[in-house]
Amino acid sequence: MPGSGSGAEGPYRGRTVAITGASGFVGTALRRRLAASGAVVHAISRHEQPPDELAERWWKLDVRVPGALDELLRAAEPEVLFHLAGETSAGRELDLVQPTFTANAVATVNVLTSLAARSPSTRLVTAGSLEEPPEPGATATSPYALSKATAAAYGLLFHELYGTRVVQLRIFMAYGPGQAAVGKLVPYVTLALLRGEPAVLTSGVRRVDWIYVEDVAAAFLAAGLAGEEADGKSVDVGSGTLVSVREVAEEIARIVSSGELRLGERPDRSRELERVADPEPAASLLGWRATTKLSDGLRETVDWYRDYGSTSSTALRA
Repeated sequence: MPGSGSGAEGPYRGRTVAITGASGFVGTALRRRLAASGAVVHAISRHEQPPDELAERWWKLDVRVPGALDELLRAAEPEVLFHLAGETSAGRELDLVQPTFTANAVATVNVLTSLAARSPSTRLVTAGSLEEPPEPGATATSPYALSKATAAAYGLLFHELYGTRVVQLRIFMAYGPGQAAVGKLVPYVTLALLRGEPAVLTSGVRRVDWIYVEDVAAAFLAAGLAGEEADGKSVDVGSGTLVSVREVAEEIARIVSSGELRLGERPDRSRELERVADPEPAASLLGWRATTKLSDGLRETVDWYRDYGSTSSTALRA
């Protein structure tokens, strides 16, 4: 399988780590990789989670609340905290302004504040986004994009003022098995075609840098144990290649071997960025590069939904 785990003798063996958003798409992949590497994982979710073999302990915490992490930091003393919790909708609707600001900007400030006050030696690895404005002063394209850019700016501020050991990963278009946000392109097209339904799409002309979820998890692992020179840096986590939405949808249709793509029947979203990752900073600072070919990752994804996710909403939350 592309991006498979590194085994129980990995570099995280015996190290204590914590993950916010641990039940999410990337969080689940990261938990799996950390457990395989022998880490002691403290998993954090806003919702009650059943015990599992991928975590030493689940904590029900809401990092949108100031001080929510303090008890965990005192009890577990994590060497690395992976901050993945947040609101991921990149729509332009007015009702997304408050939830994205609170879940992404406010929650990140709360995490940074708890670490600066309670656990300054903990390395923090945050999840940024390709949607962030490409240069200082550029106008954000959505409430989500601005909330992520604000969170990143606070990360840099805390590093400069308080010495917080923060590494910020700017994640490009992640896809892969187990993605429960079925409105995203890859799961939407895959599930529609597997069910024998047409996939109704935009023009598909937008080009995107696609990154397999296991490669994203590997980038977080690398960032958690990177050298001090990575502190205060923001790096791209992407393939360095642009592939259009149309091409991805057509590749999924080839893998499924059936189904209809209705391109151009939905309006293109306004002011979308077309942005490619620069893989060199991640390679030099973290020793990480994407290794999964898009065709291989899409095949793994289609196979997973065919086996587990085409009819079961429970499987999509696994």
